[in-house]
Amino acid sequence: MTIRMNDDTAIIIGGGRLQVPMIREAVKRKLKVAVVDGSRSAPGMALADFPVHVSYRDVEAVIDALDQLPVRRGYRCVLTAGTDATLTVASIAHYFGLPGLPRETAQVLTSKRRIRELLLSLDLPSPEFRSARTLEEACRAARCIGYPLVVKPTDNMGARGVLLVSEEAELNVCINEAFSHSRSGEVVLERFMTGAELSADVLISAGQVHVLPPADRFIVRKGTGKRRFIEMGHALPSLLPGSIIEKITSQVSSIATALGIAFGVIKLDLLVRQQEVVVVEMAGRLSGGRNSAVTIPLHCGVNATACALRLALGEPLTEEDTTPTRCDGVVKRILLPPPGKVMEITGVDEVRSWSGIYDVYTGVSIGGQVPVVRSNVDRVYHVIAHGKTRSEAESLADRAVQTIRVRTVTT
Repeated sequence: MTIRMNDDTAIIIGGGRLQVPMIREAVKRKLKVAVVDGSRSAPGMALADFPVHVSYRDVEAVIDALDQLPVRRGYRCVLTAGTDATLTVASIAHYFGLPGLPRETAQVLTSKRRIRELLLSLDLPSPEFRSARTLEEACRAARCIGYPLVVKPTDNMGARGVLLVSEEAELNVCINEAFSHSRSGEVVLERFMTGAELSADVLISAGQVHVLPPADRFIVRKGTGKRRFIEMGHALPSLLPGSIIEKITSQVSSIATALGIAFGVIKLDLLVRQQEVVVVEMAGRLSGGRNSAVTIPLHCGVNATACALRLALGEPLTEEDTTPTRCDGVVKRILLPPPGKVMEITGVDEVRSWSGIYDVYTGVSIGGQVPVVRSNVDRVYHVIAHGKTRSEAESLADRAVQTIRVRTVTT
């Protein structure tokens, strides 16, 4: 596809900091940018040629707003990253005749139940599961699966409403919370499994699967009864053997064929146990958590964001696009200060001055409120360290976390 230099426009769904790298990449391609976000203060709105102040969850309203822009005949692609807008992206692509996932495929990728059903139909490793729309159905499902089990809303992200249930006495509270985060009123119950956690971004070009270097994820359990699963960071390169990448590639090839994806992006959360790779979560977008936009390029030199943009434009990827040029160490660490009002933050400027520190993110400043961490979206501080080796990056990240102090008081 030939890109005209003046009037072609990319539609970016979401104007938050996780979408800013994608907006900047589109600008580098000399594309105009229409950014859709319900918040007028989203940082990506300031970069947009056409800011569209509509919630991306209201698909009809988004399409209507885009249809009224003067550049509507110049739309060339639509995409997102790091947010659960796969169905919105697919619906826009369908309406304007743009490259993208079929809507039916997007519906599968936004339903944890349908993902589980897909994996089962392909005979791929998956935990025993049941879905439920009422508390009574959930209780029956729990008796079939047994304890411990995990309950989660079928259509949310960021570990919202994802809880470990160790015994029957905990079930009602956990189920009700999962229901509160489900837009469709459906939850999924799964047998609890343990193993090494991985995150992988996958690029699919002309039917060929390219698994980008996966990151080891660090998941801890927090909260009452240690029910909540909170990601405390990730690291590259993975310590798992290369044979795992081959298994991931094989599984994604089967999944892509079944879903009819010839061009696109899939983000996977995986569990590895005794050389078996289990798909835990799957989405039709690039990963968030700064992984696709920051840690993957720092680690291996592959610009995942640029690749996703090319695929959204309908352009095939080249070998040069997806071939790593280095294998540096990159580590992201999360800081979890006690919830409350922030009274003092120290060590940030010092850490930022260190060689090898890529980023120190302070999402809550003095006077702001650190929330109780109930999901990954409640994390508001992190550091990203870069070194020649993973060990070097880990040492630097650990020292940074020990140096930064956030003092809070309860209010």
